[in-house]
Amino acid sequence: MYPAIRLTQDVSLPTYMLVISLVYCLALVWVVKRAERLERDRTIALDIALIIMIGGFLGARLFHVVYEMPDYYLANPGDIFRVWQGGFVFYGGALTAFFASVVWLNRKGENWLAWADFYAPIGAFGYASGRFACLLNGCCFGDHCELPWSIAGRHPTPLYASLWELPTLALLLFLEARQQRSPKKWISRPGSLFFVWIFLHGLGRLIMEHWRVDDRGPMPLGISVSTWISLGLLLSSMVFFMWPRPNKSS
Repeated sequence: MYPAIRLTQDVSLPTYMLVISLVYCLALVWVVKRAERLERDRTIALDIALIIMIGGFLGARLFHVVYEMPDYYLANPGDIFRVWQGGFVFYGGALTAFFASVVWLNRKGENWLAWADFYAPIGAFGYASGRFACLLNGCCFGDHCELPWSIAGRHPTPLYASLWELPTLALLLFLEARQQRSPKKWISRPGSLFFVWIFLHGLGRLIMEHWRVDDRGPMPLGISVSTWISLGLLLSSMVFFMWPRPNKSS
């Protein structure tokens, strides 16, 4: 684990922030290339990326402050702004970025489901790559582990998450390419690619939560809030695919 890169005796660069910044920069490049290839409005694509960046940052920090450590930040309110010390929750950022993007797209008269499909592979890439920030930082690890791949005697759950999400990314790109070559009814509905992603992501997160044992605030019914959210993702995906398609002939 390498939580910081020492530049001078008094200055260190947090590896968590470094990795997240690099991942976001790479994702932005992909957004532009992807918009050009799929003939989507590049300006709207980049506007969504900005909303995701700001909403994700604020939501991830707010969820950590309000849910995980409210007593600490009530006693030390100034530390809320010490973001370089860490303290972010992926689901908090993801949900805030998602709802902010949907509201903005609806106000622009855009089909948010179509844009959700556009961003699904990028989201999978960002999550798979971003978990290496947790791995280097030494956070989000699992319980005691004596297996050969353990790190510091614990399950490297960030690595588990990445290893699950990378095949998910490959599947999303495969389904998208196949749909473009030979349209299939089940994946042609706007939003289908997105809901495939959040179903597989939620399933992978449930597996990860089995080993993960860090302090993340209250646990309703003894279950982590991340598990509850993951179950919600699975349910919403099933509802989407089971919901009757609109009859275009009517």
